[in-house]
Amino acid sequence: MKYIQKRLFILLVVCLFFGAVAHADAAVIRSGTTVAVTESDKIDGDFYALGDGVHVSGVITGDLYVIGGTVTVDGEVKGDIVVLGSTVTVHGKVGDDVRILGGKAILASAIGGDVFGGAGTLSLLSSGSVAGDVIFYGGSADIDGPVKGRVYTRSESLAINASVGSVDTVLEGQLSLGNSAVVSGNLDYETDEDIARDPGSSVVGTVNKRADSSSEDSPFFVSFVSVMFMTLFVALIMVLLFRTDLTRMFALHTPRMGLCGFIGLGVLIGTPLLSVLLGVTILGMLAALLLSFLYLALLVAALIVMHIYVGAYVLKVLKKEHTVSWLSAVVGVLLTQSLFLVPVLGPLLVLLAFLITLGTIVFHIFTSFRS
Repeated sequence: MKYIQKRLFILLVVCLFFGAVAHADAAVIRSGTTVAVTESDKIDGDFYALGDGVHVSGVITGDLYVIGGTVTVDGEVKGDIVVLGSTVTVHGKVGDDVRILGGKAILASAIGGDVFGGAGTLSLLSSGSVAGDVIFYGGSADIDGPVKGRVYTRSESLAINASVGSVDTVLEGQLSLGNSAVVSGNLDYETDEDIARDPGSSVVGTVNKRADSSSEDSPFFVSFVSVMFMTLFVALIMVLLFRTDLTRMFALHTPRMGLCGFIGLGVLIGTPLLSVLLGVTILGMLAALLLSFLYLALLVAALIVMHIYVGAYVLKVLKKEHTVSWLSAVVGVLLTQSLFLVPVLGPLLVLLAFLITLGTIVFHIFTSFRS
């Protein structure tokens, strides 16, 4: 039962994390080494940014979506903040939820909704506050600002030094309650270590230490989440950079899915055999190495594009859309990864989608050169 619950929870979390993308009817998109929204700027609607460094000092009336290295938000965001980045710092007021996946997350302002974090560290500073819940998966979490809702973590450690609604945590390390920690509700925790509790801290509800609930599938759970988010990360970048090309290829070759599937099967099986035959001679060995490199690159590209095209095809059937979008990547990754949870049939369907995508790319390259 826990096995099923964890996987359903994965899908729920991803839906919550990226679900708002579906409502981005009008958006501003910027990309580059550095992307900046200055104090005098005001973005009406949603804002999408891709860059090594992203700095937002102006006002965004909608949602903020960022894929970047160092991300700093000093301005006000009236909607959600959704970030994939290595270091994320939020100093500006946020009207709704904050969802962060990255290495380090620092929150130093008022958050009007929930906070979801998947990171190495999560720090809610004393200048910050959360009107909803804090949900965290990762390394260490430090809560120094008030949280009206629940603090829910599955992490290495958790330190609380502010007022929170309730606590539900599973830790590898220690749970610490500082002098200013006030838990209005219950405190449910699971860890092998004792609580480091300051005499000045208080828990209004009950303190419950649960028995060890870890299971053999925990490593799979972590791997599954990691692969899903990494795939989504790359798919979103590919859509942002090559959306026009992907849309054209999808529109041209979707009616030929059967043919593309056979081409994909032929390429998947035939290319390694051809490489072996070429490797018989010294000159042929160089050609075989080059062919193997191109083959590997083609497989990786097909693997990522497959997720995008699965989502695009679903949207084509449901909404009669014939374009590739951010929503295509989100829907495709969710659906494709969830198919792996279905025994036998699920992986077979993923393999079929992969072969069709592989054949589509090869066929498109061939027809492009021919024309």
